[in-house]
Amino acid sequence: MRRRAVTSAGLLLLVLAAASYLYRDRARWLPTVKRSPAPVAVPGAAPIEGPYFSDGDRIGERIIAAINHTQSSLDLAIFDLTQPDITAALAAAHQRGVKIRIVADERQAHEPHSEIPYLTSQGLAVRLSRGYRGNRSLMHN
Repeated sequence: MRRRAVTSAGLLLLVLAAASYLYRDRARWLPTVKRSPAPVAVPGAAPIEGPYFSDGDRIGERIIAAINHTQSSLDLAIFDLTQPDITAALAAAHQRGVKIRIVADERQAHEPHSEIPYLTSQGLAVRLSRGYRGNRSLMHN
């Protein structure tokens, strides 16, 4: 029984080594694709496209660019807003006449780090989500 297990493990290692060699050999012939983040929108450019997943994609800059280029209305559903730069862009958009409506998670909106109270004080329309049919739930947008 032990000899069979050792033979199986050895065979598995041999197969993995061969597959690795073949993949490495084949990968040399594949074109190299460099991934660069999409550009942040500028006036007159195409709409901002996504999705974005990490700080390497400069998400904060892209959100601010989208807010800065909004001309008539902006609807926002958010779990937690803690970025002062994004908050400033929302307040500035509101000041220039953009209709902004925000739905935010109720519990997070009452946390000390939340920017939601500031936006409310600036006159932005904020509705707090209390969950589905009164059941506590988290809005993870």
